[in-house]
Amino acid sequence: MNFVSLDAIPAGSDAATIAGHIGHSSVDNLALQLSTVDDLLVLDGCDHVVTGATELVRSLLAAHDGISVVVTTREPLRLEYEFVQVISPFRIPELDSPELADEPAVALFVERSRAVGASWPDDAATLAVVAELCRELDGLPLAIELAASRSRLLSPEELRSALRRKVDLLDSSSRGGGGGLRAALVDSLDQLADRERRILCRLSVLPGSFDVATAQAVAGMSEESLETVNALDALVECSLLQVERTASVSAYRLLAVVHEVAADGLQASGEADATGDRFADLMVQTADRLVADGLQHWSGEVLGAIAVKITSLLAAVEWCVEHDATPDRALRIYLPLLGGVHQSRSEEVRRCGERLFARWPDTPAPLRAECLGVLATGAAVASDSARTHEIAGRALADPGISGVGRVIANRAIMLAALAMGDLEDAATAASAGEAAAIETGMHPFAQELIAFRASIEDRRGRPEEGLQMAVDVALDAEESGDAITELWARVVAANIAARTGDWVDVRRQVEAARLASTAAAVNGWTVRVFRSDALLASYAAMATAHLAGWSESVPEWCDAIGVAAAGGGALEVAATIRSAATLARRMGETRVADELDAAIPATPEVDVLPEIFERDPRQRARPQLSIASAFHAALGALHQAGALGTLRSDGAPASSPEHALLRRDGDTWEIAFAGVTARSRHLKGIGDLAMLLSRPNTEIHALELMGVVQVSDSIGPAIDHRARQSYRAQVLDLQEEIDEARSANDPARAERAEDELDALVTELSAALGLGGRSRETGSTAERARSAVTFRIRGAIKRVAEQHDALGRHLSNSVRTGTWCSYVPEQPQVWEIDLG
Repeated sequence: MNFVSLDAIPAGSDAATIAGHIGHSSVDNLALQLSTVDDLLVLDGCDHVVTGATELVRSLLAAHDGISVVVTTREPLRLEYEFVQVISPFRIPELDSPELADEPAVALFVERSRAVGASWPDDAATLAVVAELCRELDGLPLAIELAASRSRLLSPEELRSALRRKVDLLDSSSRGGGGGLRAALVDSLDQLADRERRILCRLSVLPGSFDVATAQAVAGMSEESLETVNALDALVECSLLQVERTASVSAYRLLAVVHEVAADGLQASGEADATGDRFADLMVQTADRLVADGLQHWSGEVLGAIAVKITSLLAAVEWCVEHDATPDRALRIYLPLLGGVHQSRSEEVRRCGERLFARWPDTPAPLRAECLGVLATGAAVASDSARTHEIAGRALADPGISGVGRVIANRAIMLAALAMGDLEDAATAASAGEAAAIETGMHPFAQELIAFRASIEDRRGRPEEGLQMAVDVALDAEESGDAITELWARVVAANIAARTGDWVDVRRQVEAARLASTAAAVNGWTVRVFRSDALLASYAAMATAHLAGWSESVPEWCDAIGVAAAGGGALEVAATIRSAATLARRMGETRVADELDAAIPATPEVDVLPEIFERDPRQRARPQLSIASAFHAALGALHQAGALGTLRSDGAPASSPEHALLRRDGDTWEIAFAGVTARSRHLKGIGDLAMLLSRPNTEIHALELMGVVQVSDSIGPAIDHRARQSYRAQVLDLQEEIDEARSANDPARAERAEDELDALVTELSAALGLGGRSRETGSTAERARSAVTFRIRGAIKRVAEQHDALGRHLSNSVRTGTWCSYVPEQPQVWEIDLG
């Protein structure tokens, strides 16, 4: 192999110059030298000499087809027979990963830091800071190396702080390094065609991801023009733009360092104001559409759109605050952020609103009072009662206030009063808001406020009246097709029933609410409305616990906490873990309750529904816990409760040694059958066999074996507890397989694993109500049948290599297909331990 670095060659060098750098008088001489033996030539760092490198490689391949050339560059050479291998950034490490030191990004930083003589401690807390630094560097290896090169003088925490202050850690010119990552990106921008450079710089006003239509609007291009589309493709090829393509849409985004360089380029071009103006106009149109839809029908589609657009809406308000002479556009953009307050973004919405009204404290403008109501709602959710009343009072005193404004302002006052336990003020505000909603024709808001009044009546000591009000709202919403309002009313009704101990009615309300939850989720929207799924699973667990004991409820609590964490909000996670801890303590599970207490994350947001049981004074929050950390800590406590351990096919106690055994121990399985014990490395097919063996003489759908759905004629949860456990494990397995395949440069294997993971997530979403209304599963079911059959047969073959008798038994007893089953040749009791 011949390795040649072209970093030192002048930009724009032609093929002859490159050949001379390699040590040959001409391109022909180099080709002649290489033609004497089949060999591999590596040309490293060709970004600044792409044209010359293309010319050189074309000539070499034409002269001799026995050589291979590897070229490292940010864009392809576009030669015939060229194979492009995209090298993605490192996977962004999870901050609470138990193997944080082994994450590639973290390991690279540590290695490069030690190489320059850094001596900071490598304890868990420091590694978590390193992981966060790597996350902010988007996992880019060069960026991580350049930051690590400064670690002899700066600790990881200081490096992260400097990066957040926009200190240029990615410039190596001061150490003779040739400019570093930022300089390389500046050079890449300079080499772009005028069109691509202009569009890339304009895209820097967009935070987060965006679609083609948004890019066209911000770039100032018409929708009919292909200029923006062609430019996006060119930027993706140059590795300056990241793209995630699905069957329906392509989502683009700029890596953080590219975003900064492009923003500098936009400022230098003199187009920053015009581009920001187009962005603000686009967000005004988006906000107007969301408001028009949301005021009349507060649907999953609207809330889902707000969840997607919230970062852009916030950024557009900030731009208007800094550049506009009047508040008109900023107010129009801010109004739909009412939906963001209840999607765990309340603090951002509140801060943005405070800056908006600090800029224009008294300026009369359309929607001023309504937006003051949104800001008051943010203050209410943050449990700032005084600020809520002050802002809402300003809104209600505004002479231009509309019925919409009165609804939002009174609703904010009600939320603040509930948080303070002031039931009289809460009832008065709810009634005033309800009257304004009826007068304005905002039927869903009126119904929501009636459901709030139902909860207030319960807390006043009139649960029968409250329950009837909530049920009436639910029935009305069900009839009108308003799934979100029905869901909220059912949650309130279940809450009241649980507080009175009527667990039969809790079950009734929960089952109805699950149907509403499925209907409320649209297009893969995963943000929960009012903690819907987490609360529903929690109520079901409470009912189960009171009827059958704590251990029977543990799987429900695992699901509840998992769903809450999936929604991304600390409030949902904290409330659900707190409820689990309270119930565990009431049922005598003191150790589990203590561990759950320690896992409750702190949150600035308040829960407006009353606790089912009085909160234990020993419960405490741990501000340092992230949502992910809280999730893992809580699941660890629940798993230690002993309810998720051994599964038995006959429901009997743990078997004696003569029974057949299939036990997972990390990445291996212990197998005991017919007096012979063997071990096999973990395969997904063995996990499938575990489920079949635990349910003999039962047909199980291939989708359930993949951990997705339980297919049956009965009414009940779409996924049983064992399937959910299997699903979690298989997701982790698939992610590991994808990473391993990419590391091994095996794109076909990675693609197969990604397809399987996509099938799992798609079907799980439908089963849990996360992916919209029910749909036919034909193609996915067929894919599941094929995948499961392949997995099981491969696992049986592997088992047979280790245990001949068991291999024969499984081959004769296991049937695969769309429906799979284990029908043993003779009666056989299995002990299945999932580890």
